[in-house]
Amino acid sequence: MKFDEIVGNESYGGLNMYRPFLDKDVNGHVMMRVVRGTRSPKDKGKYTQPDHNHPKRDLFMVGIEGTRIMNVKGKNVLLKPGHILYIEPGDNHYSPELGSEDFVALELWYSAPGDESEEEQMNRLKLQAEREAKPKVRKR
Repeated sequence: MKFDEIVGNESYGGLNMYRPFLDKDVNGHVMMRVVRGTRSPKDKGKYTQPDHNHPKRDLFMVGIEGTRIMNVKGKNVLLKPGHILYIEPGDNHYSPELGSEDFVALELWYSAPGDESEEEQMNRLKLQAEREAKPKVRKR
């Protein structure tokens, strides 16, 4: 099957195109998707995925084309074609930049029951950041 034939959805301002082809709920869920990341010309390759973790998720990323830089537990890792990156449950990770070119990767994971979806976690982190940014008013 060709990448463009799999129904997908965009995220991170259109920098990523996710195309899932296995999504099965079994007391938690198993997910497999292809992600194509595009460099942002205005941000010179910077990528805006917030630092986050999945408390109950084993995540594997397999490089297919191009390069992607992932920061896992404070250390940058270059994901290249043929490389496999494993992110353990609870490990903080984000993508500080896409690397020197656009990329295509395969993401596979198993989430134990009760694990937040990516969308749920991003919404929670956004709300948390908004709360922290508001000035605190002291009561007298």
